[in-house]
Amino acid sequence: MTDRYCLACGTLNVQAARFCHACGSRRRDAPGVACARCGVTALPGDRFCDACGAALSRYTALIHEDTGWRMAVPDRAETTIGREDVLSGARPDVDLAPYGADAYGVSRRHARLRRAENGFTLEDLNSVNLTYVNDEHLEPGRKITLADGDHILLGSLRLIFRQAPD
Repeated sequence: MTDRYCLACGTLNVQAARFCHACGSRRRDAPGVACARCGVTALPGDRFCDACGAALSRYTALIHEDTGWRMAVPDRAETTIGREDVLSGARPDVDLAPYGADAYGVSRRHARLRRAENGFTLEDLNSVNLTYVNDEHLEPGRKITLADGDHILLGSLRLIFRQAPD
């Protein structure tokens, strides 16, 4: 999990923040893709650099439907999605706790994204409050191939899957 505390003033920020909400300092550990041309960090899901306009490299992100917050999906073969829980030691690769996951009914280990030949698959990990993709219930253990723009429901947390073409 990336450090969410501002290095300048120590304020706790949401994980997706690029700037501290208290002092305005740029977060050096902000999630996103660094532009190959100018080095500025773009938000996960951005297709072009805000600073110089260059096309960004391939990305995969989950976008919180209600707020637009974007969460970068690590570039790995397998990624767990859920909410961090200090007491149980659960530390998913994509931690939805800062986005209200507990209130939305997201399990500690809710779902798994796997890189496949034709993109990504999503699998429910026997979550208590279910997983849906485009309003289709995803039975535990069943994998479904995701497409750019698919709507994912983890408990009642609504996300949009975004993936740039290769």
